[in-house]
Amino acid sequence: NVLCAGDIGVIESITLKNFMSHHLLGPFQFGPNVNFIVGNNGSGKSAILTALIVGLGGKATTTNRGASLKSFVKYGESSAEVTVKLRNRGSDSYKGEVYGDCISVEQRITSDGCRTCKIKNKAGHIISTKKEELTAILDHFNIQVDNPVSILNQEMSKQFLHSKSEADKYKFFMKATLLEQMKRDYIHIKQTKAVTRDQVERQEECLKDLRQLFLKKKEKYESLSALEKMKQSLEDLKKKMAWCLVCFSIIICLTFPFGSCLGKLYFEYYSHTIVYHLTFVISSLCVEIALKKQLEKLESESTALNQEIKEKQQALFKGREEYDKLSMEEKNIQVSLETKLKRRNQLTASRSNRLRRFGDRMPELLEAVNRAHAQGRFIKKPVGPIGACISLKDPSLAVAVESCLRGFMKTFCCDNYKDEKVLQELMSSHFARGSRPQIMVCPFTDSVYNVQHRRVHHPEFPSVLDILLVDNPVIINCLIDMRSIECILVIKNTAVARRVMQGGRPPRNCREVFTADGDQVFTNRCYTPDQEVIVKYLGGDPEAEIRQVATFLFNTYDSDFEEKAKEICPISQIPDRSAKSIDTEITRLREKISSQESTHGNQEQVISWFAAKSASFSGTSLTCVTVLEQVKPPGQEKDNINDMRSLSGGERSFSTVCFILSLWEITESPFRCLDEFDVYMDMHNRRISLDLLLELSERQHLRQFIFITPQTTRHNVFKKHFQIL
Repeated sequence: NVLCAGDIGVIESITLKNFMSHHLLGPFQFGPNVNFIVGNNGSGKSAILTALIVGLGGKATTTNRGASLKSFVKYGESSAEVTVKLRNRGSDSYKGEVYGDCISVEQRITSDGCRTCKIKNKAGHIISTKKEELTAILDHFNIQVDNPVSILNQEMSKQFLHSKSEADKYKFFMKATLLEQMKRDYIHIKQTKAVTRDQVERQEECLKDLRQLFLKKKEKYESLSALEKMKQSLEDLKKKMAWCLVCFSIIICLTFPFGSCLGKLYFEYYSHTIVYHLTFVISSLCVEIALKKQLEKLESESTALNQEIKEKQQALFKGREEYDKLSMEEKNIQVSLETKLKRRNQLTASRSNRLRRFGDRMPELLEAVNRAHAQGRFIKKPVGPIGACISLKDPSLAVAVESCLRGFMKTFCCDNYKDEKVLQELMSSHFARGSRPQIMVCPFTDSVYNVQHRRVHHPEFPSVLDILLVDNPVIINCLIDMRSIECILVIKNTAVARRVMQGGRPPRNCREVFTADGDQVFTNRCYTPDQEVIVKYLGGDPEAEIRQVATFLFNTYDSDFEEKAKEICPISQIPDRSAKSIDTEITRLREKISSQESTHGNQEQVISWFAAKSASFSGTSLTCVTVLEQVKPPGQEKDNINDMRSLSGGERSFSTVCFILSLWEITESPFRCLDEFDVYMDMHNRRISLDLLLELSERQHLRQFIFITPQTTRHNVFKKHFQIL
């Protein structure tokens, strides 16, 4: 079954009534792929986005437009209504036989902040009014109302761009990618698993006691199984006794004429027999009554025990099922963790091979290129990676050059597009999509470009072109075309670089300057890396940072060890003294040791405590190093990250679009909403942003995109799957 565009979860329409400052808006009919909402400020564009969040059950604080729901009711009105219709087609529809092809969610908000929800089918009949049903629908459609990646308004975007620290930005990223929620769920699962395990153990112990009690009662119950036989024997005896009395009466009638003596004799015999029979019957009845009462009591106890056993068995089964589920989740998480640790170890081991600095599979890729060239598949053999073909005249400038060329260190150069296609096929066998090296296509020449008329000349400081040692002119020409290395100066001192670029008239043809610390200086601004840059590609030691951390840990451990050793034994060396002074010192030390042991414990206890603390410290340090290595993407450990707060308004808006595009690649929500993405942008950046958004929408044609902009949209958007509201 192949899904059509937007089978489930796509927004079909939104209708607003008495919402915010609008009496009636809509219904707005949305297309299945790309929708632009265009209008002047105050026309209700952002109100549609706010109504979408509220209509799908979101909180008022999620919208960043009000503190409570009552603030969304139009002034002077008693209530507001929002209706959101979601598409529900295909084989993966939610209760398709009940709701049909469309699910309508109607939210009514009163002026006192109360909210009521009605969920209707395609025919308009109310199916449910419960919040749990709406939650189930959103979960089935993978709709996360409070996820800013799915619905990003201006305020949430500003919170990310204006964050005061990297921790705030990371918290935003965790929230956007739902990693924060997954972390809370995992902690809750572990706690629930521990509680469930304890409950299962207690129930198993209780079940053992109940089984023993049940077996005792069952044995006692079976001992009374002969009661029915006794009842049957009693009935047979009663019948025999009745016939005996009949026979005895006949005999009396027949012998009555023989005299009163015989009659008296028979009368006494008869009376004695009746008394004996009645005594036997009464005794049997007493036994029967006692046994019957005991049977009823045992049957009642047996019923109660059976019911309790049934309940305990159900609780035990449920606990075991929950335990198995949690164990499976823990196993999956453990497997994922082991996979990541294995990957980290592989990356660490690869640092010993210089080519593997450019990618874990780079040596294998170069061997494949050589084989393909030998087979004649290339017109001209590709050149790369660029970083492996470069050396420096002055190694002390490696940080500056690597900071300048960090985006091109793993790039390959091809002479033509046919060679590029062959190289792409080879890369696909060694690198996953998204991590493949970049390929630049430019005609190969045997000589370096003549750039004398447009390069920077300075009597004291060299350009990047001047300090590179490259045998292949293709590499130099590629860097001239793509990075303009002939127009970038390298100055070791940052203060001197600022004076050259910003103190007056900058050198002719000079675009920017890089320093030995990795600073990037322009005529009107300067960017400084957040942390010390360690050379990764151009001859640097990839283990430098590891050695620094190891040295720090060793010094800290050694200092801590010496401190604890002084607590155990204050004198570390025995100087040359006389026997008497040494004996006096020994006596004094023994007294002090005795005093210390009475206060802090004996020597073995202190050493044991110190060893435990040292092991805990080492484990914590190793964990910190592991976490630091894991959060840095491979190949980007030394990359510089600019401060977002130093960007202009348009640059911040463009950065937001790029950030959102990267997250949309991994987001499963059926729709994405972006409010005024082009604010503060100039026309050039707006056109680039629009092209990126539309390119993504074509790749993800099963998703719905809603873009809100106050500007007109005339750039290549008039296609059949685009719609402008």
